[in-house]
Amino acid sequence: MSLEGVYRWLVFLPSKVKSTRPVAARFYGVFAGGGMKIRGLACRRHDTPQFIKEAQEEMLDVLSKAQNIEELRHRRQDARRIYEARLAEIESGQVAPSLLTIEQVLSREIEEYDVETRAALAARELIGDGVKVHPGEKVGYVITNAKAKNKAERVRTSNRNGLVQYDRREYAARLKVAAKEVGVIGDDDSSEERGAAGADRLPLFPD
Repeated sequence: MSLEGVYRWLVFLPSKVKSTRPVAARFYGVFAGGGMKIRGLACRRHDTPQFIKEAQEEMLDVLSKAQNIEELRHRRQDARRIYEARLAEIESGQVAPSLLTIEQVLSREIEEYDVETRAALAARELIGDGVKVHPGEKVGYVITNAKAKNKAERVRTSNRNGLVQYDRREYAARLKVAAKEVGVIGDDDSSEERGAAGADRLPLFPD
C-alpha cells in the first residue's frame, strides 16, 4: 500500500476472515495537514445506497476532526449519535426509496443466471415491464422483503420507486455494517458503552 503523506492517525479495518488481522486495502485516516484518505469502505463502494453512503460520510466527517487517537475515541461517541439518528429515520419507514436504491451491473444475460440474485430479480422485473436489459448495464432496485418466499417480492426496480415500501430491517442492518466499519459501534451495539468498547478494538496507527 502506498501512503501519500504523513498521517495524523490511521485506522485499518480488520479482516472479515480473521478479526485480529488488519487489511491493507481497507482503511481511513487523516493527513497531518488535514484531509482524509478512505479506501474500501461502504461510502466508496458503487453498490452502497445513497442514504447509507451519506450517513457513513457524516460519521467520518465527525471522526476527521480528531487530532489524535485519544480524541478519536471520544469523537466516535459524537458519530454514534449520527448513526442513531439515521437508524431512526430508516426504522420510521420515511426514507425516500430513491435514496435506498442499490445499483449493480449485470454480468450476464438474464437466462444465464443459475442463482436468482437480487440484480437478476430486478432485471426480470424490468423485462416484464418491457424494458430491455443487457450484460454490462446497471440495474437499480430497492429491497422490499429480503426473505420473501416469493422471490419476485424481494426487490422492486428503481423505476417503481414512488410505490415502494422498503425492508426496514435489511436497510437498518446495512447501516449498522457501515457504522461498524468506522468503529462507531461494535459487534454488540445494545449499549453505547459496549459499542465504544468494540470500536476500540480496531487497529489504530497514530503518526
